[in-house]
Amino acid sequence: MKRYLSILVVFCLTVLSVASLGTVALAASTGTKVIGVAYDNFLLDDGSIWVKNSNGPIRKNLDIAQIVGYGKEGFGVTKKGELVSWDYITEPTVDTKQTGISQLVYGSYLKTDGTLWSTDGYKMTSNVRLIGGSGGSLAYLTKSGVLSAAGVEENYTLSDAASIIAIDATVMEYNKGRTATLSSSGEVMIYDERNIDYENGWKIIPEKVTSDASGIVFADNGQLLVTLKDGTVWVTGDYEYRYKLEKQLTGIKNVKQISALKDDESFYFLTNSGDWKLYKYGLEKPIEIPKVADLTFDLSNLTPNVGDSIKAEISETYSTGETKKVPLSQATVQIDKPHLLKVIGNGTFKALGVGVSKVTVTSGTAAKTLTVTTSLSANLKNAAQIKNVTYVPIQSVFKSLGGTVVYTAASKTFDIKVGSTAIKLKSGEAKATVNDKEVVLGGPIQTANGTAVFPAALLTKVFGAKLQWDAKYKTITILFGAAKMKIETPETANVLKREALGTLTKYIGKSYWSNHVPGADRFIKLTIIDIIPDASKDFVIVFQTTKGVKVKSSVLYGSSAVESYLATDYYLLTYDPYKKYNWSTKIWTAVKAEKIGVGMTKDQVLLSWGNPSSSSVVSGSGITIETWGYGLSQYVTFTNGKVSQIYTL
Repeated sequence: MKRYLSILVVFCLTVLSVASLGTVALAASTGTKVIGVAYDNFLLDDGSIWVKNSNGPIRKNLDIAQIVGYGKEGFGVTKKGELVSWDYITEPTVDTKQTGISQLVYGSYLKTDGTLWSTDGYKMTSNVRLIGGSGGSLAYLTKSGVLSAAGVEENYTLSDAASIIAIDATVMEYNKGRTATLSSSGEVMIYDERNIDYENGWKIIPEKVTSDASGIVFADNGQLLVTLKDGTVWVTGDYEYRYKLEKQLTGIKNVKQISALKDDESFYFLTNSGDWKLYKYGLEKPIEIPKVADLTFDLSNLTPNVGDSIKAEISETYSTGETKKVPLSQATVQIDKPHLLKVIGNGTFKALGVGVSKVTVTSGTAAKTLTVTTSLSANLKNAAQIKNVTYVPIQSVFKSLGGTVVYTAASKTFDIKVGSTAIKLKSGEAKATVNDKEVVLGGPIQTANGTAVFPAALLTKVFGAKLQWDAKYKTITILFGAAKMKIETPETANVLKREALGTLTKYIGKSYWSNHVPGADRFIKLTIIDIIPDASKDFVIVFQTTKGVKVKSSVLYGSSAVESYLATDYYLLTYDPYKKYNWSTKIWTAVKAEKIGVGMTKDQVLLSWGNPSSSSVVSGSGITIETWGYGLSQYVTFTNGKVSQIYTL
């Protein structure tokens, strides 16, 4: 009865399909030479791998030493012996938990300790010296010389004779029930599960193919391609010739190794000179490492403010016409002033300090540089002019430049670092030390408005900054190219406030009497002590009572709203009602509570309820009847000037 080895679906190096004969192109790399091929996957001499999957071409340098693949999926081994994997969707990734790998086939690997593992982390067996797989399955050779297949219910020992012969094998391939071995002397043996000696213990009969080989590999169709030591390539035949070298391939010579093949008409091969080439339909072509024809690099904002995030978009267009978006995390990025700008997560940069920086992205020999000009969105405070010298604050200025400031109280010194520039300042001294060189200042380091300050001219001497003093607004603008920061003096706020208030300043100091001002009792005296503008030129009026209590109005939108508010007697009265009206305490209590009653005068109702929304008057026979309406349903009737009726409809 015939026995069959079960197939574990494992594929080794298989051919890259090429629609038409021509130069094969890879994505660009700093590597200059192909040293490994595995279907759509290529390994370059810098340890980088180039693959194509559903996301397009992917380039990644993981310091890889070996790769195997099938289609758009594959595995690799780093020079540290770590497993690398990728598939149709995911890019090559190192699995640091699977290490110590010495030999790799698609789906399985052999460790240096002789254990055989699947790439999903399952230990298959141990005491293994050599593995081989091609065209869909796996075989392994134990250290004791037993040649077996993986995935069977029990290890299938090919034969005692096979064990003795195969123990010298240095290369092994397995395909469709056949195992081929290559010894160090060049002998090729085939062990075919269908070639059984039924009369002598059901043992597989070893078949010698040649004794002058340098390489072997199975094609997907089951043919064995053998590279001879003279650099020629031969193919075994069919049926009774399946163990014989039947045909020599034409148009190919000086071959050392064959890889990634589908049949004997289409495959990649390594020449004796170390170059990988494509063989197809009797012709050979070199593999070209393509160049980046165009590199696109864009930033969402080239003039950010300190603290802003800047989105980056990078794409490469290769000489093959393919375009690939490159994540910022995978790009080669150089920032000339990293204290001003840095790469953060999610494909963005962050602006750190005021200044002009250049960001360069490179890919192969292509490069694109953008200039980022970063300014401050908000003005700094506490500049000062002392004896005709403009001073600016130490801490806030240098930190806004992306620097660090360390103050030592014992020595009264400031140690400052801005990029590669080191500055030391000391309170009371009119000099600075810049990169160990002394720089004379226009005045001593001192304290102004409770803040340590230094002469702004130091920024010109050290960083080439331009200084612009604004005499009107009492501010200094410091320019680093087109980047800028502005620093205000304590006087600046008053200047800006006077400008924002304009003619509203005439109301400051005027007194009114509260009618309906939130937070204030009715009819108390209020004096305007301030009118506060904001950046949108809206205002809040600050009142003060005779007892010193401050009361604020709601936000008033524009200067006209301020004037309207002050002129509306619903909010404020321009007279002291207690002096104008000599009413009884009972009447004042009712009016303050916004209550009315029969017998009240029109002035009392007006002060209590305000102006009516409607009114009507009827006179006759010396009697005048007047009716005021409030809202839609409340009415008050006066007879000869006094309330005679209050009713609701």
